[in-house]
Amino acid sequence: MPIIKSQLAILSADQNLILNLAEHDPVVLSAEDLTSHTFDVHILVYDSRLELAADQLSALSNKKNREFKKTLLLLEKGSSLPARVLSQAKSDQYLYIEDLQPSILHQIWQDISQKEQEEVYLNLSSELNQQYEIIKNELQRKLKEESKNLQESRRQISEITTRVEVLRKSLFATTEVKSLQEAEVALNKLLIGFDMVSWLKIVPEEQVAAFEIDLDKSQESHCYNNQLTIGEDSYTLYFYKKDRRAFKKQDLNYFDKLAEALEINLNRYNNLLSLQQNERLFDLAFHSSPYPIIIINSDYTVSQANLAAEKKASTDSDKCYQLLFGRNKPCAGCQLGSRFEVQHDVRTYAVQSSKFNNLLDSERNYWIHMYEDISEQKALESKFQQTARLSELGLISSSIAHELNNPLGGIISYLQIMKMELPADHPFQSDLQFLMDAANRMKKHIEDLLFFSRKDDPIKLETVNLAEVFRKNLDLLQMQLKKEHLMVSFQEPATPVPHAVSVLHFRNIIHLAFQFFLYKLKFRRQSKPSFNGLVEVKISQDQISSYLSLAANLGPHDLKLNTNDLSLITLEKSILDQGFQLVISEPQAQWIQLLIKIPR
Repeated sequence: MPIIKSQLAILSADQNLILNLAEHDPVVLSAEDLTSHTFDVHILVYDSRLELAADQLSALSNKKNREFKKTLLLLEKGSSLPARVLSQAKSDQYLYIEDLQPSILHQIWQDISQKEQEEVYLNLSSELNQQYEIIKNELQRKLKEESKNLQESRRQISEITTRVEVLRKSLFATTEVKSLQEAEVALNKLLIGFDMVSWLKIVPEEQVAAFEIDLDKSQESHCYNNQLTIGEDSYTLYFYKKDRRAFKKQDLNYFDKLAEALEINLNRYNNLLSLQQNERLFDLAFHSSPYPIIIINSDYTVSQANLAAEKKASTDSDKCYQLLFGRNKPCAGCQLGSRFEVQHDVRTYAVQSSKFNNLLDSERNYWIHMYEDISEQKALESKFQQTARLSELGLISSSIAHELNNPLGGIISYLQIMKMELPADHPFQSDLQFLMDAANRMKKHIEDLLFFSRKDDPIKLETVNLAEVFRKNLDLLQMQLKKEHLMVSFQEPATPVPHAVSVLHFRNIIHLAFQFFLYKLKFRRQSKPSFNGLVEVKISQDQISSYLSLAANLGPHDLKLNTNDLSLITLEKSILDQGFQLVISEPQAQWIQLLIKIPR
């Protein structure tokens, strides 16, 4: 519905009246406008001579004081106003037409303006009052919160102070106790006094199940536990509370710290006792040794000597060479930190010198010397020198075997090549087979000679890549393995595997391992003539040892059969002679694995 806005509106058909008010720029309304428009008019001048219908009068009555702020009803002198109009119009002011003056309109406008200002002031005052109430309520609320927070802060400070005091006393108590029984008594007295628990109990691990069964679960109570490890023994620390209030988070944190402190202090006390006991045992062992033992510094001054050294002392000097042997200078061949021998008169002493750190004097170096009389051992060694010829004979036998073994390997290889290249019905095949059988018999004798003439002299070690040595040895065996249809899968490691070994003996172990597998393959083909063998080889290394793994589909591992297997016996002896270890296992059905462990 259209809206009409104006300060002055005239509802009249009298043109003279309209002209008299023209200077105020009025809006002239018709009777129909009352029902077809909405208004925002300050003063409505209604000419009573204009007849209005009932709905128009009703519209005028409804819009009064809402859309028309002031209504001025003009009357004609000598005429009467119908009661219908008088009751529905309800004007704010009645005036004869002749009395209508601009000053009256100005007065009405001033009244309207005054009223609007008063309404504005009233609204502003009401709004300010509301804001005041809001601010007052907010300040009261914040004051209550601050008061509540202050009380809570005081309570927390008091609680923290109490907890700090409890923690301080608890930590002090844990440093004073020397056993779990003492700890249980002291902590019960402390925690019950501060009303933190009803009681505390430390239970060994083997009694935990029975103890928890004995607890009365029907009571309105709470229980919390921590695990303790004292040395090699385990315990459970129970905190019990006989009321419905659960332990607070701060209580649980305190219990955890208390258990940790108790565990640390008891372990430290036990370690101290163990250290003192070890010190007593060391002194006992030091002085009960039948061999003279002395502790010296870099200028050979003796700082401590055991009873055996004091008994052997020839003088009261503080130098080791004077104290033990009455000499004026250090012994010939003395090597601090190494093993050496010392001659004195007709006696020979083996001296083991070991460096150690003295925590009480870290700026100087100290050594422990133990003197062992090996005169009788030296005498026995001289008696065994007559066996040197037998040792030389073994060395010569070994040299001859090695000299024969190398060219014999070439002969066997060429005989195998000739047999493979000649037709099966060639007349030379029988002769070649005869030569092959003779060469194999000779090779067997040489292997036996190597086995039984192996010398006991120290083995010359070389740091080599085990994977590379294995690959080269595998290349030499390829002809024989191909002939016997024994396939080899070698998974070469991504990085070199360095190890100090005797290359000759390591290659011999590889050769004997494949001879064992060839023997197993021959035994398998007795039941399956067309069976093909497979050997999977892996070489690995860790910080302690290197490992050579050979797994073949030639199982199962028959302990009784392997006990009588000469090839396996030879392999085991060769491995053990080098200080290696052999583990035989079945990684899966019908498989056998040889794991050779090579310690560093």
